[in-house]
Amino acid sequence: MLYSLLKILGRIILLLFFKLDIKGGDKVPKEGPLVIAINHISPMDPPLLGVIFPRKIHFFAAKELFHIPVVGWVIKHLGVIPVDRRQKDFRSLKKAIELLKKGEVVAIFPQGGIPRPDSPNRYNLKPGVAYLAKKTQSPILCVCVSGTDKAIPRGTKFFRKVFVPIKVEYKRVLYVWDRDVSEILKDIEKEIFSCEDTYN
Repeated sequence: MLYSLLKILGRIILLLFFKLDIKGGDKVPKEGPLVIAINHISPMDPPLLGVIFPRKIHFFAAKELFHIPVVGWVIKHLGVIPVDRRQKDFRSLKKAIELLKKGEVVAIFPQGGIPRPDSPNRYNLKPGVAYLAKKTQSPILCVCVSGTDKAIPRGTKFFRKVFVPIKVEYKRVLYVWDRDVSEILKDIEKEIFSCEDTYN
């Protein structure tokens, strides 16, 4: 119920205050386990994807957020997976695996956070996304978003600009369980960064 209500509210906000362009919706698998790999350029990216995606998504979030009044209660009831960013958190991976084996959708930002635009490691991807897909035999849907960094830049929490163009592209679906992790990451990199400069 909470997820549905927030989704409706989010859609209203997007329609009123932004120029939203969504492409490739026909590529989204309608059922079965799915890992989403998406680039990360703004704090707006997770709620944006959660609002526009036709299926419920389970995101990862720093466990510290669960201790913030109201915020913690909301994300807990939205099915967000807590993760300890200071170490390898096998508990969060186990939870994600359980969800995927139940046919759920889990989204990962394989950059591990929002990198600085000038960072030399901006395009480095962590292997967890490939590991999850291979472990659970789940396809990977690659998604590229652009424009959200104009609305809510890195390091901020609130809108800085409205009525900016925001584009979301659903790219290739990768079937990866018989492939090498490094090859998978190369394919993901090629797809999820392909639209970042569209509105720059």
